[in-house]
Amino acid sequence: MDWQEIRQALCDARGFKPVHDGHSVRTDTMMPSGAVIRVHIQLRDGRLSIHDNGAAFDELARHGGELKSSGGVKRMLAETDFQLMPTGEIFRHDIDPAQVGVGVALVADASLRAATFMLAHAKVKTGLPLDVRLKNSMLTRYPAGRADFKVDGKARLQKFDFGLQTENEIIVLDAVSPDLSSVNAAIVKSLDAKQAPEIHARPILVYDDDQDHWPADAMNLLAMAGERVSFRSLDEGQFRLAA
Repeated sequence: MDWQEIRQALCDARGFKPVHDGHSVRTDTMMPSGAVIRVHIQLRDGRLSIHDNGAAFDELARHGGELKSSGGVKRMLAETDFQLMPTGEIFRHDIDPAQVGVGVALVADASLRAATFMLAHAKVKTGLPLDVRLKNSMLTRYPAGRADFKVDGKARLQKFDFGLQTENEIIVLDAVSPDLSSVNAAIVKSLDAKQAPEIHARPILVYDDDQDHWPADAMNLLAMAGERVSFRSLDEGQFRLAA
């Protein structure tokens, strides 16, 4: 094996691949759950922006955790020049392309630090996370549907927790928590899907008012993007997706 082959083997091991907003690469950093962090790399005007694709908040969800506010983790990240986006991604901007390796490592480390911080400060709920319960329930009731359903939105490819294709529309469901980042991400995702007229998407945002406390302002925000349905009404068959 020559050096060119060794370099190619290293690239293959990183899983470097194009994604909707640039390229994705596997890092050496592992979350407490064992999940390996992948970061997304964007090239704009000769400089790089790198983000964790929401990995820190995904880790929080795996542990059934819920934050009352993201202010603490946002301040912690800002101390080391990282930005927490409303949709949950942790960004570092204005990176020299020659320093891409360092940038990837720094973003992965920031994602791990954020996840560790949130897990230490979060309220941990009992039972399975809402998105897992939603997928299990809907696959039982609607076997023609699919979990992790992807649709081409107006701006980008969007993934929902569950989707069902009918004759007239595509029904997509997403679990959402009262955390502002979760609410904002659900709104952005749902509006993007609705604004792609060729797919006729019908977003339904699913909340759990048995385990979560939903302030009125957060609930009103959900109405901006789609229908709001409690998990209990879906799980018990009181609300039906299709005939």
